[in-house]
Amino acid sequence: QDGRPSFDIHSYGAKILDRLEATDDVAESKSNEHEKPSQYKFEDILLSRSTDHSKSNLSLNQPVQKYEICRLFLASLQLANNGNVLLKHESNDSDDLELVLLDNELH
Repeated sequence: QDGRPSFDIHSYGAKILDRLEATDDVAESKSNEHEKPSQYKFEDILLSRSTDHSKSNLSLNQPVQKYEICRLFLASLQLANNGNVLLKHESNDSDDLELVLLDNELH
């Protein structure tokens, strides 16, 4: 625990929103019609970690540490509570959690 970087939920939330916004911008540039909000798998958020997060273990060349998964999930829950994202789970038989970007401004 001492060797891990400190946890700043706002920093993690901002990273998630930045990633969702960047992905949303790419989707919008490919299509002029944006009928419904884009959905993103939580797994994709883990795989699209940013390399500029110097205080944590979020590097593209390393596997995601379990504590990082927990931190990102907790930040996702806080974003859902704030109204930034909607969390979707298709069925009880599925492990896929999806995030729908509602508001990209961090509250």
